[in-house]
Amino acid sequence: MKLTNNQIFAVNGVLSELVNEKLTGSFKFKLFKTKAELERAIEIVQKALEGVVDEEEVAEIAEQTQDLNIELLTEEELTPLPLSMAQLVALQDIIEKGEQ
Repeated sequence: MKLTNNQIFAVNGVLSELVNEKLTGSFKFKLFKTKAELERAIEIVQKALEGVVDEEEVAEIAEQTQDLNIELLTEEELTPLPLSMAQLVALQDIIEKGEQ
């Protein structure tokens, strides 16, 4: 799955907010693997940003995409979590799209 660096930071931020939530079953491991993959991607961005002061260059790096090895989350998996609308918006890029 490809995400921009901005999307990576947004999703990681939401998962960081959920770090103290009690989760059960295999879903907790899925979130753990997702968070670990996002953090790996963030390290790459942080290294790319070292010494960069030009705002245009920062914006360009923020919009670059990375290919991540993460599984999409389902609405069913997320239902028990106390998520705000803002958190759902940030997660929308990694939520499986259902039948419409």
